[in-house]
Amino acid sequence: MQPLLQRLAQALVDLREAAAPLLAAEADRRADSFSPGDAAPLSTAQRDELTELLRQNDLAAIGRLEERAPTLQASLGVWAAKRLLGAAQALDFEQARQLLT
Repeated sequence: MQPLLQRLAQALVDLREAAAPLLAAEADRRADSFSPGDAAPLSTAQRDELTELLRQNDLAAIGRLEERAPTLQASLGVWAAKRLLGAAQALDFEQARQLLT
């Protein structure tokens, strides 16, 4: 069973590496379309929810981050919000979590 899990883990790493350029390009495209406007800063409850989703490696975190892009930009700045979203879209949830906290 262990060799099977190791092969699966390696396949996931390979997939993540292969998809990284595409995901980064998509993150840049989407982030460029976001504008913080009059968005309120991220609340503690919102930050806690996002942190927990990222800690659990939950793919729902990507959608939540995209939905909250203006709020993230208002809280973190445009550049940091782009990095955060890009990390999540590249499935680097640990990096995204560190950027959020």
